[in-house]
Amino acid sequence: MNLRKRKPEDRAAVEQLLTAASLPVAGLERTEGWVVEEDRAVLGHVAVELTPDVAVLRSLVVAPRAQGRCLGRRLLDHAEAQGGGRLLVLRTETVGPWVERRGYRLTTVGQLPASVRATTQFEGDLCASCPVYAKGEAEPASGAAASLEASAAGPPEPRPQARGCCCGETGNEG
Repeated sequence: MNLRKRKPEDRAAVEQLLTAASLPVAGLERTEGWVVEEDRAVLGHVAVELTPDVAVLRSLVVAPRAQGRCLGRRLLDHAEAQGGGRLLVLRTETVGPWVERRGYRLTTVGQLPASVRATTQFEGDLCASCPVYAKGEAEPASGAAASLEASAAGPPEPRPQARGCCCGETGNEG
């Protein structure tokens, strides 16, 4: 089992994994990604998009035949390490409970540094149905709360319904 940086020739295999998992492929070219491979077959993928304040984690997927082998954990550990102390952020409809056990908290886009809106996961309109999770602390200069402790104090504020979502409402990735 080999974890390595994604290469251009991995694109088709990664897109196939993402599509099979109903995850978006748009915007991958703006990310740095890693794959787990075995016998030259790509079995998993994760990508990171960095801003000065935030590391947005996305496109975490493991092939069904490789699930249960801790590849998702290995990929997420690697992606988190790429954050360089930045606030870690992701949007997901499927692995929320898992990332909460890893220390992420349910939050809102409004509680995140403004720079997150420049990433493929958060640019444009966002729908209210796709949860946002964050881990770590935002820099006070970023315009966000100094930490995400406030998000643990109660339910997140409602997000307005809009076009585009990680869940594919109008094709915006998540």
